[in-house]
Amino acid sequence: MGPGSERGRAPEELKQRIRASLLNKRPGLARRLLSPVSIAALAACAAGALVVFATHGGTDPLVEEAVRKHSRDLPLEMSAALGPESVARWFTGKLDFNASLPRFSGSDVRLIGARLSDIQNRPAAYVRYDLPRGHLGLFILDDPDRHFGEVGRVVKAGPSPIRVINARGFNVAVWRRDEIVYSLVSDLDESDLAELVKTAQGHAH
Repeated sequence: MGPGSERGRAPEELKQRIRASLLNKRPGLARRLLSPVSIAALAACAAGALVVFATHGGTDPLVEEAVRKHSRDLPLEMSAALGPESVARWFTGKLDFNASLPRFSGSDVRLIGARLSDIQNRPAAYVRYDLPRGHLGLFILDDPDRHFGEVGRVVKAGPSPIRVINARGFNVAVWRRDEIVYSLVSDLDESDLAELVKTAQGHAH
């Protein structure tokens, strides 16, 4: 009996049954997409997207521009040798709002001077402080429409919450006093920065 003989061939009906059985065992596209592995992968991707959104929460143009301008280290326009009251007086008449300076407690923070600046084309005060290692740059601007200060991780550090954002290697604390927004760019770690802002909450010159 040779391989080409009729007795060596499988009946046509048997071949069709085998072909149909193989086709039924091959998962289609929909079955592959809905398999347990694919569902788990999709869930992991969705969870990852939620973590990124919750962690970053977008960007704040106030913080981005404050860090950029602080990093440029432009010359100051006045010295604070006569004390913080002299800085507040210097801003009077140059800005259409009261740029009240917060009072940071502790001898490690030393007021150096100030200059005029702007954030997103809004007039702003810029005040420079020195630390034993590094320095601080404080931007003060009027924001009655609350365009700024809504991004970042909320940290309770006194009567009012602050928002802490990391941008370009700096930690930035943003808080409000009524319509005035303060943005403090620092070399400090988050916990030290929050503690420093806590000393200034509710105090201004």
